[in-house]
Amino acid sequence: MYSCRHTLTLQKSSSSTQKLYKEAYIQACRAIQFDTNAKYPEAKEAYAIVIKNFHEILQQNDMKLDKNKLIQKLNEYKHRLEQLERYMDSTKVTNNSSLYINEDSPYQKRRDLFDSNFEKTEQDKWIEKAQFSFDQGELNEEKGHIEHALEYYSNAAEWFLKAFKEYENDSEEKVFARQEFMKAISKAEQLKSPQQKKLQLPTTRTRSSSSASSIDQHSECSHRRSSSIQATDDIMTQKLSTAEIEVLKHTSSVNNNTFLPWMDEADLKEQFSYPQKFIDPEGSLALSQKQQEKFGGWKRPSDIMRDPKLICCISSTSIIQDIVTDCSFVASLCVAAAYEQKFKKQLITSCVYPQNKQGQPCYNPNGKYVVKLVYNGITRKVVVDDLLPVSREGTLMCTFSTNKGELWASIIEKAYMKLMGGYDFPGS
Repeated sequence: MYSCRHTLTLQKSSSSTQKLYKEAYIQACRAIQFDTNAKYPEAKEAYAIVIKNFHEILQQNDMKLDKNKLIQKLNEYKHRLEQLERYMDSTKVTNNSSLYINEDSPYQKRRDLFDSNFEKTEQDKWIEKAQFSFDQGELNEEKGHIEHALEYYSNAAEWFLKAFKEYENDSEEKVFARQEFMKAISKAEQLKSPQQKKLQLPTTRTRSSSSASSIDQHSECSHRRSSSIQATDDIMTQKLSTAEIEVLKHTSSVNNNTFLPWMDEADLKEQFSYPQKFIDPEGSLALSQKQQEKFGGWKRPSDIMRDPKLICCISSTSIIQDIVTDCSFVASLCVAAAYEQKFKKQLITSCVYPQNKQGQPCYNPNGKYVVKLVYNGITRKVVVDDLLPVSREGTLMCTFSTNKGELWASIIEKAYMKLMGGYDFPGS
């Protein structure tokens, strides 16, 4: 956090300069106090006064003043003010929090006509869930996970049909719902055909992050694959031997939770579609003391954002840490984001699920995400819901992106905090 301890030489400066500086000093201390207590509107106002006074001091051309130090402090306060402005703009709760609608939505015309008053109905939410299931069905079909594809297509058909029955007759939405329902049914029927059944591959049941017994299943899968690790394999793709998995049976308990090794055979078939929005069965994460003081509740992105999306643009400059004391983790996120952006090699985008057919993480309207994190030399599976801590003023109290509606930083941080035992992380 910024300090109000200015060390500028003012003893021989003019009285007007000393007066401006004294007021700036007082306001800087107030701004930092407000900032520390998460009173961001008041902090913004105080920072603005400090910046204004510093500019006036510089304009006076006082030769007795150490201008370099003054400019340095001025830039610090400007930077923090810009951060707060982006923060408050990107996390503001809208009066109509259900305005999320995709640009390629079938009801885009209705949105264009009534954008200011558009409210997503229950039917629209069903369509959103149906489209997600249909896309996941196509992804699983391409990968040869036929049973999972069939399940997703059937799920999509159910949601499209449910919306179709509720939309008004002859409406554009009803026509669209019927068309998509028929597409989903057609896909499902194709997969049910005898020819597809012959091509169906053996499947492995998905597991939750808390089901330690499924390690036995992973051991069998690993034995069939290979018991050796190739020297060229990196830590995210290396194969585990049977002996290694036996050891991991007893070493996967971290902070009173079980985090199993990531295994493609099972984990790439994770279920992401549910009748109701997913809630982590292992409960909410413990909050830090600062979070508890301002805590207003757990909110989903669709509750506080107009257009939630998992990734807009991977960037190291869009991440703001806020009050969680995980400096080293956020720094790692920034480095990984900068690397991916510069060298076009997936680091962040390869570790978050669900993903679309292009291999990019995608927003899940069902609220469930899986993150691959390396812990003690092993890539592990961490399951989280999308409930995020929000202050009483309606602002996020976790790491977030300044890109409006972008979630990846918040979701990955939540997975890491779950691994570490909660947001009351001791710091780094």
